[in-house]
Amino acid sequence: MRLLLLPQIEKSIEDLPQDEQLRLVERIAHRLRQKLTTTNNHKQSEFEKQIALMANDLQIQSELRAIDEEFLVTENDGLENL
Repeated sequence: MRLLLLPQIEKSIEDLPQDEQLRLVERIAHRLRQKLTTTNNHKQSEFEKQIALMANDLQIQSELRAIDEEFLVTENDGLENL
């Protein structure tokens, strides 16, 4: 159904004066940017929630301590300033 509407919409747009066409395109672009920003903010918020959960997870904290201990020798070998 939408494929049939697209040519009609395009024809209607072509019938508009150029300044109206430009204004329409700007409005559409603005709305798309708003939706994209909202979606990205939601994704970022979810990511930050997951990171916070991981940071408070005792098993992850334990694993990070074990990794730190494993690489302690490497950190103290004097190469970290290169």
